[in-house]
Amino acid sequence: MKKHLITLGLATSLAVFGTVGGLGLTGCSYLPGHSGENAADRKVASEVKTALKRDPIYKFDNIQVSAANGTVQLSGFTPSEKAKQRAAELAKNVQGVRDVINNIVVQS
Repeated sequence: MKKHLITLGLATSLAVFGTVGGLGLTGCSYLPGHSGENAADRKVASEVKTALKRDPIYKFDNIQVSAANGTVQLSGFTPSEKAKQRAAELAKNVQGVRDVINNIVVQS
């Protein structure tokens, strides 16, 4: 009986969250691999990652990049505010990027 209630609870949770997700209310449009991510978004994210890794000063090894509809989201850690700003600048200069959401955390 207890196992049945747990299964029923999980099924109900999935149904509720599945319905909310179907309405576009999950806020997951920036997650890599999300079903809403298309080839253009993957290309933009890849090019931003390449630009970050090629920076001669910072290299940005601890930055994650995701993209949706030309908006790039940066997350992770940098050692300074200057490095955080540089990451956003590099991302903005990549073709196809319309906007940058900079969620990088400065960690000293």
